[in-house]
Amino acid sequence: MGMEVKVRWQYRWRTTFTPEQAQMDHFLAKVDIVRGDLEKMEVKVSEVQKLHGQILSTSTTEE
Repeated sequence: MGMEVKVRWQYRWRTTFTPEQAQMDHFLAKVDIVRGDLEKMEVKVSEVQKLHGQILSTSTTEE
């Protein structure tokens, strides 16, 4: 991963959720970050798709 984005993390966790929903929340939080820094970082859509693939292929759970 060649880029690091230092930002405020804004998670909107559900009270009850499946692992898939938790991963999607995690992905959407990262997409919000990328979208916010698009002008500065010029992040390509492919980077977001790659990030999405990495998250979906990761089986770790954050509690």
